[in-house]
Amino acid sequence: MKTLSFSFKSSLGKTTSIRLNKYEADVTADQAKQFAQIVADAKAFVKDGVNLYATPT
Repeated sequence: MKTLSFSFKSSLGKTTSIRLNKYEADVTADQAKQFAQIVADAKAFVKDGVNLYATPT
């Protein structure tokens, strides 16, 4: 099994990350970048007014 890790800056400038474990599909670099941007654009992960995944790094 493979693991994908994505790094982001929160809206406060702190480094955060997402890790996807045990995926089986092959993912290109462009697909990974697109996924990270979709996560950032969704603004779905907000805690106490802070967007945890604001900007992919």
